[in-house]
Amino acid sequence: MKTYLSEKLPKIESKVFYYLATSDNDVKFIKEETEALNTIISGIDNKNVSLSFDKFEGPSHYTLPAYAISKALENIFFVFQPISKKEYKESILKLESSPVDYLIQKYQTIEDLFGIDKPVLINDFRAIATAIEKTEKFEYFEALGELANKELPNLY
Repeated sequence: MKTYLSEKLPKIESKVFYYLATSDNDVKFIKEETEALNTIISGIDNKNVSLSFDKFEGPSHYTLPAYAISKALENIFFVFQPISKKEYKESILKLESSPVDYLIQKYQTIEDLFGIDKPVLINDFRAIATAIEKTEKFEYFEALGELANKELPNLY
């Protein structure tokens, strides 16, 4: 797997989610190989590959899939969720670029990945407006207003 994935993942041209997990109670050999694989593939620089790794505390080798599957699904569908407090604090407030562009890209990613033209949620508009106010980048309000008029023309 280490050789195969290190050769194939850099060449992937469409969005792929790759998730690895182990546990402190996993079979020793499997845990070591999983951690080694993570070390190798985490250095891959391909924007189409979304890599995630978790090392759980407690689950055995046999109960680990119950933890890992739910976490993997959460990672895949993260972008589909409304803007969370964590996303707001760790991503949006730290943007050097336009938070409106971030919002547009979020919904474009949803359409690209899942084929769903999801309307922008009002709470996501509010999160971006709050970020604009907090960072005092008031010049982005015009673009946010234009996007709101486009997405929700009959709201007001």
